[in-house]
Amino acid sequence: MKNYLLLTIGAICQSCLLFAQQAPLTVLKDVTLIDGSGAPVRQHVNMVIQADKVVSFPDTRYLPKNARRINMNGKTVMPLLINAHGHLGLIKGNTASANNY
Repeated sequence: MKNYLLLTIGAICQSCLLFAQQAPLTVLKDVTLIDGSGAPVRQHVNMVIQADKVVSFPDTRYLPKNARRINMNGKTVMPLLINAHGHLGLIKGNTASANNY
């Protein structure tokens, strides 16, 4: 029973690693990065995302060749920043109005 449990856990871990390796890569090129740590704003940064996680900030010379690339043209990216104040009932579709209640 113990060996079966270890074998099952091993198979699950292996499949998780395989999924992580095969998850598609996305590169956000030329972003303005505010990381929330108090560090200065970084401009013209490349951000690599895999499986919904930021994995690196490579120089343009080292961008993964198999990645989907999106040119952000200097738009600001603030990873992990969430909207801490919102009114869910006000937004319906792409309009905000008290009539949406």
